[in-house]
Amino acid sequence: MKNRRIILISLICFGLLTLFGIAYAKSEIYFELGKSIGEIKKQADKDTVVAEIGNTQITKKHFNNVKTAIKINSDGKFVKDEEVLNALAENVSLYEEAKKRGLQVSKEETIKLMEEIRQNILNNNTSYAQFQQYLNGLGMTDTEYWNDEGTIETYQEVFTIAELKNKVLSEANIKPEDTDKYWDNFTKQLKNNIKIKKIN
Repeated sequence: MKNRRIILISLICFGLLTLFGIAYAKSEIYFELGKSIGEIKKQADKDTVVAEIGNTQITKKHFNNVKTAIKINSDGKFVKDEEVLNALAENVSLYEEAKKRGLQVSKEETIKLMEEIRQNILNNNTSYAQFQQYLNGLGMTDTEYWNDEGTIETYQEVFTIAELKNKVLSEANIKPEDTDKYWDNFTKQLKNNIKIKKIN
C-alpha cells in the first residue's frame, strides 16, 4: 500500500519514483507506463471534468493517469473507479491541506529541485536507462519532459505534500518508530473529511 501511494502522488515524475526506491523488475514496464500516459494525453476529451474532490476538479486525463498507475502497480488487475477516486481523494486532501497551511512550494523552487533529480538520474546508469525507456514510451525528449508544464505541476504537488508531511511529523510528539502510523492516521482523517462528487 505504501508503494502504491508513492506511485500515485508521483505520477509521471519518473525521477521521484527512482528516488523513493520503486524499481520494476522489467524495463519494459517503464516503456508501457510512458506509452499509456502518452496515449491519454492525446485523447480529445482529456480535459473533461469527471469528478470534483474538495475544491479540485478532476479531469479525465488526471483520472486515467492515476488509474493507469494503479493498474501497472497491481500487475494489470482490473481497477474500479471507486479505487481511483479513493486514491485521488487522498492526494487532493493532502495537497489542499498543505496549501491551506501556506506550505506550497513555489514553481521556481520546484524547478530547482527537479534539476537535482535530473542530475541524480544522469549519474545513475540504471536509472538513466529506465528513464529513457519511459521517455520513449511517452514520446518525449529529455528536454521536453523536464520543461513540460504538466510535469512541473505534478512535481510541485509532490514536493508540497512532502513539506506538509515534514511539518506534521516535526510537530508531533511521537517516537520515530510511530511516524508511519501517525502519518497514515493523519492522511485517513483528511481523506474521510473531503467531499467527493463523481460527474457522469
